[in-house]
Amino acid sequence: GVYKAVSSGEKDTTAAEYTIRVQDRVSPVNLTVTPNDPSFCNFTATCRTTDSLISGTFQCENRTCRLLKQTDLKNSSLLVYIDEGSIICNHSNHVSWEQDAKAVESLCEKETAHNRTTAIVSIVRITLVALLVVVGTLTVSILTCKKKSKLLETVYEVPPPQVSSKFFL
Repeated sequence: GVYKAVSSGEKDTTAAEYTIRVQDRVSPVNLTVTPNDPSFCNFTATCRTTDSLISGTFQCENRTCRLLKQTDLKNSSLLVYIDEGSIICNHSNHVSWEQDAKAVESLCEKETAHNRTTAIVSIVRITLVALLVVVGTLTVSILTCKKKSKLLETVYEVPPPQVSSKFFL
């Protein structure tokens, strides 16, 4: 409630006024996580107190979480966040705090050696096809130019008329 310190005299004066709220410790929490798309580190996290009176649902994508829905919180807060490879549910008030955490790595697809090898093979294939197209185009161009050049360089000799040394009369 509200407590006042009043000095009495000719006129009562309020020296101080305090609102005091008695709080209990917060309830422990349980965090459940449902993967939506591991390739994008996308999952839904639900943080619920053990007595189930308080809960919040959060959508987490690429290591950032946003609140989707939450029960009415009167004197405490419920927060879900990602820190140092873990998703953490924090339930707190001015007196205490409780947490539950899960490893994020198990929720997000890791790049494996197989995935890297597949990507490299795809890049090599595309590069080879492009190289073959360039070499083929250059070869055709060079052969066409040589053929045209030979046609222009070819000189057809006409044999000179043969002159006979004999005269006929």
